[in-house]
Amino acid sequence: MLLRVKLAIDNIRKITLELPGTVKELHSMLKAMFNLQGDFVIQYEDPDFHNELCNLINITDLPKDKATLEIVFKCSDSCFSDSSLDTASGHSLTSDDAFTARLRSLPESFTIPFFSYDVEYRLKQGNEAYKIDGSVLSFSKDMKIDILDWLANAMYEFKAYPDGQQYESVAKALTEKHPCLKEPGSKYGWHQWKFRLKFKMANYRRKLSTAGCPEVSINRLKRRDEHSKLVKKKKKAKRLELNFLPTFPQGKTAAVLEEEWKALVEEMSKKKIDWNLVDKLMLSTFALWRWVIVEDAPLVSDVKSSWPALFTQSQVTAEFTRLLCKNLQASFMEGLDVYVPRLLQMYRENGAGIPELRSLLQCLEKEVQRE
Repeated sequence: MLLRVKLAIDNIRKITLELPGTVKELHSMLKAMFNLQGDFVIQYEDPDFHNELCNLINITDLPKDKATLEIVFKCSDSCFSDSSLDTASGHSLTSDDAFTARLRSLPESFTIPFFSYDVEYRLKQGNEAYKIDGSVLSFSKDMKIDILDWLANAMYEFKAYPDGQQYESVAKALTEKHPCLKEPGSKYGWHQWKFRLKFKMANYRRKLSTAGCPEVSINRLKRRDEHSKLVKKKKKAKRLELNFLPTFPQGKTAAVLEEEWKALVEEMSKKKIDWNLVDKLMLSTFALWRWVIVEDAPLVSDVKSSWPALFTQSQVTAEFTRLLCKNLQASFMEGLDVYVPRLLQMYRENGAGIPELRSLLQCLEKEVQRE
């Protein structure tokens, strides 16, 4: 299908592509093809309304042979770039984008993004050949770099330091979507892609660190001890993202966030606390207290006096979600379920002398028998 895509007033492209089945797929294709950054909607010229622009909701609304599309960004500061991710060492997410992404954990069933148009075209041909005779695609170095760049970018939106199982799930998803990329002679066909992704993510983080991205640069920071005059390197937190250090929200300086922090402390000192306002201020000042905790490493008592809301039940749960992308209560109950049989056995063996516990265990046994 022939498309006229208006990216900006002075940037209008003419492309030909095979129309996907859904608007979501078209959105991903255009985002990959033009390296669009930020969220946007697709509008099209509707011939039923004298070619006035309408939001594209259903892919069947487009004219059959050719159509004119316009990309409308939801945020005024969104932009596009023709440079590839391999050369764009200064690429970084805004603090709002990065924080929103971190609230989503990397899914077990990872969705492989659309690559650049020429790579997608070669993969399509390779997949068709694989279906016919099972032959794998012989890809060039440039094509491999393009694939790994897009995968690294997509993974980073969820997690800066993926673990081995997550690398494995992404590599597996890649070969499932594009079987022509399977490795000949390999049992599963994706082991080399797993190790390639590990090296690419390390390289990607290094570029972001060089560009000044605080989330990764904090883990490579070298400090000089004033007393011993030795250079110390702060190690990366492996199991927990304790060094998660987002940038300040766009348009907000440290002075602005400190004013919001003062309003937060004042609100917590009231008898009748507006918890909705507290939640709002805690979310907006998240980057500020992460800087304080990571950079200054204060005592718990100092943190409690400066950020009293951080020690409330709701904010403990919220903080756990912000850092680990998990629900604290659900995670605790899942972990407790693992140990319940052994705990009950221990209670039966050692709790015979406690009447309350013995009565509780009897009630529990009756409930099990009824079920």
